[in-house]
Amino acid sequence: MSWLGLLFGAGMAALGLFAGPYGIALCVVVLFAMVFDMNRRSREIHTDLQKIKSKWHLLNPEEEERFTIEEELEAYERKMNREEGP
Repeated sequence: MSWLGLLFGAGMAALGLFAGPYGIALCVVVLFAMVFDMNRRSREIHTDLQKIKSKWHLLNPEEEERFTIEEELEAYERKMNREEGP
């Protein structure tokens, strides 16, 4: 997957060189979006792994406390969003 991203980035860079200032801006925007998406996916994977570790009781005490706090915060945010809704 990373090789595909690298190839895509190189293609966008080549497009930027031939398309002038708009091509360079387009490359910057596309590369930022790719990095942002990879970061989002990494966070989702990390969260899923924490849930699996919690279910199987494989968390360290510090991880368990952090995971519990994060779950409580997410539940609170969901509750607040429901109350603010239409």
